[in-house]
Amino acid sequence: MAHLYSDSRVLPDTIRRALTFFYRSRFTRNYSSRYIRRALVLLHEAAEHGNGSAMSFLGLAYGEAWGVPQDLQKAVYWLQQAATTGHRLARYNLAVAYDNGLGVPRNRVQAWLLFRGLAAEGYRDAQFEAAHRLFYGEGVVQNYAQARYWARQAARQGHSEAMQLLGTCLLRGLGGPTHLAAAQRWLKRAVAGGSCLALQRLAEAWQHPTNTVRPEERICYLQQLLEARSKAVATQALYTLGCVGLQYPHLLPARRANVTEYFRWAARFKHQGAALKFAQLQGEEF
Repeated sequence: MAHLYSDSRVLPDTIRRALTFFYRSRFTRNYSSRYIRRALVLLHEAAEHGNGSAMSFLGLAYGEAWGVPQDLQKAVYWLQQAATTGHRLARYNLAVAYDNGLGVPRNRVQAWLLFRGLAAEGYRDAQFEAAHRLFYGEGVVQNYAQARYWARQAARQGHSEAMQLLGTCLLRGLGGPTHLAAAQRWLKRAVAGGSCLALQRLAEAWQHPTNTVRPEERICYLQQLLEARSKAVATQALYTLGCVGLQYPHLLPARRANVTEYFRWAARFKHQGAALKFAQLQGEEF
C-alpha cells in the first residue's frame, strides 16, 4: 500500500479507525470482510467532512478494488477532491492517472505539471519522475542538466532508481562533467537499494579508461551480491561475475567451468544475456 499522508485537522480518530480496519483486511487478505465495509463507511464520512487523507484513500480503494468494484472514474474523482486540499499523495496518483489515461483521457502535459509541482515541493517520487522524463525526453524536451538536478534531489532522499540515474549522468558526463568516483558511489548505493540497472551501469564504469577498481575487488563485491535480497540484483551479479571471469580467467579458481556455472545459474533465473553466453560456451552457433 502506498504511504498515506495523515491529515489530523478533521476527524483524525475516524481516519485511524478506518485504517485499522483496512490493515486487518489486508492481513487476512479478505477485502469482502466486515472490516473493509466498516472502513469504507468511515472514510466516506470523513471525506464528506473535507478530510484530504480520506479522499485520497478512497481514490486508492476504488482504483485498486479494495472492498469495492474497481471504478477508475470514481478513483479519479476522489483523487481530484483530495488534490484540491493539497494532499501530495493524491496529487501524485492523479499525475499517474493522467500519464496513463486511467479514468481520464491521457494527458501527459497535465501529468508533467503535477509531477513538476510536487518535485518543487520536495516530494521524492515526483522528483524521480521529473528526472526520468527529462532524461529520456518522455512528454517533455530532453534535458540532461535538469534530469541530473532532479535525480540528485531524489537520490539525496534515498530513492534507489534516482541514485542509478544520477550515477549514469555522472558516469557518462550527461548534463555536467564526468565524475567516475562519485558515479560509482551512487551506483553502489543504488545496487544496495535493489536497483538491477545500477549494477549494469557499475559494470560499465569498470570498463572506463580511468577506472581504478581492480578486478579482484570487483569479484569480491559481486560475490557478496549473490546474497542480495533482490533476486534481480543477485541474478545480474551472477551474469557480471561470468563476464569478469571471461575477461580475467586467472582470478577464478575453477576458471572456465566456474564462469560457465555463473552464466548457467543466471540463465536459470531468466537472464537473456546469460542464456546467450552459456549457449556460446557450450559450443552452440548462431
